[in-house]
Amino acid sequence: MFPPVGKSDEGRRHPRHPFACEFSLELENGRFVHAFSRDVSLGGIFLETDPDQTRELRPGVKALANMVLGDESLGFHCTVTRTSRDGIGITVNKDWGALGQAVTLHIFKQMSARLTAVRGV
Repeated sequence: MFPPVGKSDEGRRHPRHPFACEFSLELENGRFVHAFSRDVSLGGIFLETDPDQTRELRPGVKALANMVLGDESLGFHCTVTRTSRDGIGITVNKDWGALGQAVTLHIFKQMSARLTAVRGV
């Protein structure tokens, strides 16, 4: 079943879904920002960050978001869309396939780890 088209109860075009994963953002100036995702939607991702690391971030700043998946990472280009005390909102720049692949891979790795723990393998 597909989600309804239109705005959510929060006034958002796409509903948010909890999604916890480690990220490393490489900014245009070469600096890196460490973050953890809080939620994801078809419109982007909210990343929780240390306020000291993100003071210079403003909407419009471009970055390469590297989603850390154990010993590997998948990257996609993004733009900061909003900032708050506890983090930043980013939207993906044309790399929607890379984001979908990264999210799917992360979910399957989590499921595999849980199954392994349950089975005791």
